[in-house]
Amino acid sequence: MATHTTSKSDLIPSCGLGKALRVLGALLLGWSAIGCEPEDSWLSAISAERWRIAGLAISERREGKPRDDWIAVFDFGERTITRLLPDNAAAPDGWKPIRLHCVGYSEPASTLVCLAWRRVFCEVWVHDTQSGEAHWVGHKQWKGTSNFAWSPDGRQVAFTAASFRGGGKPRRADLCVYGLGDHTLRVVADDALVAQSALRTPAPVWSEDGRHLYYASIGQDGMRVEVATLAKERIPIEAFAVLTVRGDEIVYVTQVCATYGLGGKIEIMKAQLSTAGTEVGQVLYEGVWLWVTAVSPSRRFLFFTDKTDYFGGHHALLDLDTGRVHYGVGRYLPDRFDVMSTCAVETPDGGAAPARRSDAPQDHPEH
Repeated sequence: MATHTTSKSDLIPSCGLGKALRVLGALLLGWSAIGCEPEDSWLSAISAERWRIAGLAISERREGKPRDDWIAVFDFGERTITRLLPDNAAAPDGWKPIRLHCVGYSEPASTLVCLAWRRVFCEVWVHDTQSGEAHWVGHKQWKGTSNFAWSPDGRQVAFTAASFRGGGKPRRADLCVYGLGDHTLRVVADDALVAQSALRTPAPVWSEDGRHLYYASIGQDGMRVEVATLAKERIPIEAFAVLTVRGDEIVYVTQVCATYGLGGKIEIMKAQLSTAGTEVGQVLYEGVWLWVTAVSPSRRFLFFTDKTDYFGGHHALLDLDTGRVHYGVGRYLPDRFDVMSTCAVETPDGGAAPARRSDAPQDHPEH
C-alpha cells in the first residue's frame, strides 16, 4: 500500500497576495476581512477530528505517460494520501471499468464500496482490501444511485438507488442498506430521491446512534426511518437532500429554482427537528448545485463543491457551529484528487463510532 505525504509547508498559504485576494473576496461577500489566524483555527479543529475522505487520486495526463489512477484516502489532519486500489480494479465477475464513479471506505471493516457505470446502468460491489475478495451489493442493474454513507460502526453502508432513467428529472428510488457481515441488501424505504446524476445526489444520513436514516423523499420532504423496524416519520421541511443531523439539528438542501441540471439555485439550510414546520430554517449558503458533499466525523464541518457550470466551480467548507463559509479549502486538498465520501474510521479506543462534541445534544427523540 503506497502512501504519499505532502508537507505542511506546501499546504499552508502565505499572507501577502493570497491574503489580499481573500480579503477582497470577503468584502465582496459582505464579510469582515479574513486573515491567517481564523484559517489556522479551523485547520486545527479539522486536524483533531481524524477526518478521512475517500476519492480518486488522478494521475497527471501527459502524452506517452500511462494512466495511474487510484482509489485513495486523504487525511485532512495529516494531509496524506494512502492508495488503496487501482481505479480500474475488477468487479466480482472480472469486468474492469474504465473508471469508478463513486467510492466509499470503511476503515474498521477494511472494505471499499465501489460504483461504476456499465453501458447504460450502474453496478455496486464491495472490495475487501485485505483479502482482495469482492462481492456484489445485490448485483442490481440500477439506472442511478446516490453517494455512500457508512453507519457509525462502519459495518453497514446506505445509499439510494433508482431502477429507471430520469430523463433529466429526479427519480423515485429505494433507500438501501447493505450489511458487510452477512452480505445482505435491505430496502428500508421506497420513496427516496435520486437526482439526474449520481454524483449530484448526496448520500442518506445516519443518526449519531446508528438507529435511523434521514433522507429526502421524491416529494422533497424530509424523512426519517428506523432501520430495524422500518417505521417512518415525515419531517416538515422542503428538502432536496439531507446533509447531516446532529442532536436536534438538521442540515439540508432546498432547491429554490426548480431546474434539475446545472444552472439552478440551491440553499443549504439549518433547522431544529423539534420545531421544524413551525419555525423558518436558517439559510447558511446560497449556490448553484452541490456536486459532492462530505461531513466531518464530529458533524461540525461540511465540505462541498458548488458547480457553477459544467467545468467550473469551487470547493468550500461550512462550519456549522459558526455558520462561516471558508472558500480557501481547495488549497489544502491534493492536486487531482476527486473527493467522494467521508470514510468510517476507528476511534483511538478501538471502537468505530465517529467522534462527537462533548456538548452535543442527544439524537432526535422518539415521538
